[in-house]
Amino acid sequence: MDSRSVRRRFCSLRYLALLAFTSLQLSLSQTQPFPKFNIAVLDFDSRGGITKEEATTLSDVFNSQLVQTDEFIVVDRNRIKAILAEQGFQQTEACSQVECVVEAGKILKVQKMFFGAIGKVGRVFNVTIQMVDVETAKIQLTESQNYAGDVEELLYEVV
Repeated sequence: MDSRSVRRRFCSLRYLALLAFTSLQLSLSQTQPFPKFNIAVLDFDSRGGITKEEATTLSDVFNSQLVQTDEFIVVDRNRIKAILAEQGFQQTEACSQVECVVEAGKILKVQKMFFGAIGKVGRVFNVTIQMVDVETAKIQLTESQNYAGDVEELLYEVV
């Protein structure tokens, strides 16, 4: 076999290898989703007309909804409390200041933190949920919704 045919075969093999590699990359990118963020949900702050227990329950429901989306790696809520207590993180009330949320996120070693507040004015409930990037301390998402009705309906209608 002369050197020209060896080069031609080598180029053909290189082309096939490149084609196979490109095909593999495309199939992997279609079957493997983007990396998931590690996240945690802190207890929502309770304000006027909402008990701490109701706010905590609504936080649990929100956490469950995030788990069901399968878009995130969600830290278990009991584990959050245990880790924060173990690290001596003092949280007398719900953590609703960005600095507090970021500090908790660093302790939990997550990339994003969700926190919020639920309050009532007259017969209208307000639910506000925010997501903060732990590394930059930037609020990346804020959602707020009002609801007129019973607190039980917040579980189904808003959260």
